[in-house]
This record gives sequence, C-alpha cells and structure tokens, in this order.
Amino acid sequence: MLSRKSELVKKYSELLSIIEQGSFDSRQMESLKSALEGKGGLPSEATRKLSDILDAFEARNNMLIGFFLNFLFLWDIIQVMRTSKSLGHPLVSQSSRVDNPASIPGWQHFTIITGANMAGKSTYLRTVGVNLVLAMAGSAVIAEEMTFHPVRLVTSIRTKDSLQKNESYFYAELKRLKYIIGRLQEGDKLVILLDEILKGTNSRDKQSGSIALLTKLLRYNASGLVATHDLALGEMEKQYPEQIVNKSFEVVIENDLLVFDYKLRDGIARQMNATFLMKKMGITD
Repeated sequence: MLSRKSELVKKYSELLSIIEQGSFDSRQMESLKSALEGKGGLPSEATRKLSDILDAFEARNNMLIGFFLNFLFLWDIIQVMRTSKSLGHPLVSQSSRVDNPASIPGWQHFTIITGANMAGKSTYLRTVGVNLVLAMAGSAVIAEEMTFHPVRLVTSIRTKDSLQKNESYFYAELKRLKYIIGRLQEGDKLVILLDEILKGTNSRDKQSGSIALLTKLLRYNASGLVATHDLALGEMEKQYPEQIVNKSFEVVIENDLLVFDYKLRDGIARQMNATFLMKKMGITD
C-alpha cells in the first residue's frame, strides 16, 4: 500500500530534519551535515514532498474520491506527468557524458527512438530508467531539473538466453513481454522501457510483431520508451499522432569517419552504420 510507504518516507524526513538541526562536536560530522544541503534544498524537505506525492496517489484508490478527482481534474493524468531536463547516466563520467531531455506526458503514450548502432539508444533508455528508480527511492538524480511522480516501472532491456532453463533468447524475451501484458491485463499502470524488441527473429516477422505489440500496449494504461533499429516502426506516429512520438539519435560520416554527438533529436533517424563499419573494419569489401 502506498500509505505505508508514505509513512516510511515521512519518518525518514523527520530523521533527516533532526540531523539537519543538530550540532556535532566532530568536525567530520559537521562536514557531512553541511554536505546534505544542495541546490535542491534540504533532504528532509525533499522527502516530505515525496511523502505528499505518495499520499496523492493513495487518494485515488478510494473509488468515490478517485471518480471525482479524475472527472473534475484528470487526476491520474496529472499524477503521471513528468519531465527531466538534461538527464544523464550516473555511471558515465561527467567529462564524457552527454545529457538529454526526457518526457513521458501521460498514459497511453509511447516514444519510439530510432538510430544507428552505438548512437546512444540503449544508454538513453537506461538513463531514464535508473534516474526514475533513484528519484522514487528519494535519492539524488543526474539531471539539471526533474519532475516525476511514483510509477510502476518494467523493462525488457537485457534479456538473456539460458542453457540451464533450455530457453533461447527469443523465448526468454517472449516470456518477458507476456509478463508485461499480464500485468497490464490485471489493471496495473506501467511505464515500460523496451530495447530492440523481437531481435531474435527475422526482420519481417520482427517488424509485424513489434507493430502488433505496440498497438496492444496502447490499449492499456501504459506509457514508455521503445528503442529500435526498425525505421518502419516510426511510421506508427502517422496512425497514432496523439499517442506516439518519434525521437532519434543520428550519426554523421565525416572524412570517412563516424561522428556521434549522442544528442536526442525529433523525428526518425536517417543514417545507419552497420554496412559502413563492416567495410571499415575489413569484414566486407
């Protein structure tokens, strides 16, 4: 129950407040205390706000209150809105990290991210996912600015085959996708991150299967990001202009060299690089 989590977060806020207001003889403790306050304000205040957000989600679980909140104020849509400005991956050094914006404007909305190999699609999905998890845990995030509300997050990013379970990569991925659909059918509202789905099958089968999957996801209270090499998937924006938006990572060939800027752009990617790289490395003529 969210109410229990809200109470737990509130207790953390009270404990942090005691530390913030206390005085210590130890120079090291005073140094640690002063380090608690950052650009975003005091940790006790941040965790108190997180507790308030959890309380807001709990209110809609009351059927009568939930009906009026959604009828009058579109409460669920308001609660799911979240954006991030200049979001970066915490495990990439600041000197080489390229930050990008992120936005999931509401339920039944997906962003399709196309781009060449090594252009940054998978890293971007992980960046969004890990910062959202950090934020929901009340931790610091790598972002210039981030607004979010607690959500249920599921991913299909690093699916693996298994000799022990006698499962191929493709079957393991199908099991993961079935799990996601099952949760949606049970009524869960999910933010979903999918990286190169159905890559274990042929290109035509992959394309039709990916389109069918995304079409089904749009029927449920789901939203998220889908990274893919399949440019045809981006054509779904024409069919669902209010629910699907295209973003991309581009690569440029300059002086016979690949140049990546790792910046998120609007629209479908125009350049691919597999053939160029194979020729460059002497794999093909």
